[in-house]
Amino acid sequence: MILLAFIRKHLLTILAIIGVGYVFYGFYYVGYTQGTASVQLAWDTEKAAIAKNTIRRQAAAAAITDTVTHEYVTRIQLIQSKQQHLIKEVPRYVTPRADTQCVITNGFRLHWNTANQYVLPDTSVGIDATSITPTGYDTPLNLRLSDVATQHAAESSRCQATEEQLIQLQQWITAQQAVP
Repeated sequence: MILLAFIRKHLLTILAIIGVGYVFYGFYYVGYTQGTASVQLAWDTEKAAIAKNTIRRQAAAAAITDTVTHEYVTRIQLIQSKQQHLIKEVPRYVTPRADTQCVITNGFRLHWNTANQYVLPDTSVGIDATSITPTGYDTPLNLRLSDVATQHAAESSRCQATEEQLIQLQQWITAQQAVP
């Protein structure tokens, strides 16, 4: 009974408190859902911008790669063409007379091979891994001057191709780093 009397006396106050609670809950719910939607929209917008930027960067990088590759292939073809021309011209510059008169020695072969390998020659070892004396350096080989000229043209072209490869790689790296 006392409880009923209390409720009758303070009914309006109790209903006002419950009403205020519902109002606060309503504000909280609306704010939460609006805030969630706002954050989701910002996140989706940022993801789309990042994806667009990534696609743009990938397209720019692919274009750079295509350009550098095309330039590299063109330059290598030019180097190979010059090499073939130089090799074809060897008989013009190394005449048959010079070919027969020039003696290529074991010492020259030893020097040539070790220079191409970027090592110091082991002067105690000959062609067949037998010991060699300084007089063995003068031993003539069955090697013609035209063979040496042809080999030199091939090795020079290989060196130029490697140089061109490095130049193009450096250009590719520099261009890739410059992509915003």
